[in-house]
Amino acid sequence: ELNLAQWVNVRAGLRHNLASDTGASGIEEKTQLTTGIALTPLAMRIETAALYSSEEVGAAVELGVSF
Repeated sequence: ELNLAQWVNVRAGLRHNLASDTGASGIEEKTQLTTGIALTPLAMRIETAALYSSEEVGAAVELGVSF
């Protein structure tokens, strides 16, 4: 995760599922790529994230307030 400014964070990652090499059923994806950005102006936090693998694509948005 990189802090680009006092209120902007950017992140990228790679997650590898070690259990995918065992041949167990129900564990299809081996590697997932992830990315996200968070903005924290004032007391708010707005975060978006995404993931991609050979089996799925996903996204999330989160809104939070600190007081």
